[in-house]
Amino acid sequence: MSAVATFESLKGQQFNGNVRTIFSSDALFVVHIDVKELPDRVLPGMTADVAIQTSKRDGVKLVPVAALANGRVFKYALSGNTEVPVEVGTMDGSMAEIRSDALKAGDQVVLGTKN
Repeated sequence: MSAVATFESLKGQQFNGNVRTIFSSDALFVVHIDVKELPDRVLPGMTADVAIQTSKRDGVKLVPVAALANGRVFKYALSGNTEVPVEVGTMDGSMAEIRSDALKAGDQVVLGTKN
């Protein structure tokens, strides 16, 4: 699995790698990641925040979760916003997959408001 590691002391830098092993230890996970190049400031045993990619799909339509209101979004238009029902798929803390054809690539949605 591919992974991206970030270190608190190296703000704004991401390091790509591959997961070698994962172990659970009490309430934590210990993950060994092979990364090709790390700066000298990264020392053995340092902790990092890691995002592990468990799957990937291409061509998915995403909207911010803030654009959703009871299974609907509001598409932006100069003549007025249009309320559109959508089929929502997978969501994380910030983005939601739209499975229906109600939205097309390039459509603009309204965030946090209904009009």
